[in-house]
Amino acid sequence: MEMADVIWCCANIISVCITISVIVPFILIALLPIFVCFIGLQIFFTRTRCQIKRHESVAKAPIISHFSEAIGGTSTIRAFKEQRRFQKEFEEKVEKHLTSNYVNDMCNRWLSVRVEYLGNLLIFLVAVLTFSYKSSLSAGMAGLAITYSMMILDALSWTVRMFCELETDSVAIERIREYDELPQEADWDTASSLPDDWPSSGRLEMDQVSAKYRPNLP
Repeated sequence: MEMADVIWCCANIISVCITISVIVPFILIALLPIFVCFIGLQIFFTRTRCQIKRHESVAKAPIISHFSEAIGGTSTIRAFKEQRRFQKEFEEKVEKHLTSNYVNDMCNRWLSVRVEYLGNLLIFLVAVLTFSYKSSLSAGMAGLAITYSMMILDALSWTVRMFCELETDSVAIERIREYDELPQEADWDTASSLPDDWPSSGRLEMDQVSAKYRPNLP
């Protein structure tokens, strides 16, 4: 769905720019630096948003895990009277997730302000140029150029967000690949065969056995 939205937004921006440049050709001089700023803004916002999305995903997983544990162990929690501790831990995890969510919303507001600056600058330049060429432009063509330039505000903001959604969705793919590349445990069936009467006694001998939770732990 995001890919279709990206294609639609890009086609909308291109059609608006072509329409404006046909009516007011000198706007092409201003379009180049505006779109350079727009591309730089999109790259900066996308990289920041992806990192925030990663933090938000990492903060969301403990909430689901803690909730599942609390539901499954309700009787045990009540038996040991640990309701307050579990409630406090759950609130801390939710607060951590809401902090990431708040930063995400503030990034969207930051983007909206900058994109509106660029869009309003374009509208202002189109209005100035149409006024300068009022002798050669009809009122209808001038109004058409200004109206189309106003359409670019929503298209610019939506395009950046759709590009960002495409890249942030790749975070889920990264997490899947991370789990896929984890070292697998040994098979239950080994190559060596055991005697049919094994175990022949109730004695267990451990010889040169070592175990650790992670490779970097003792």
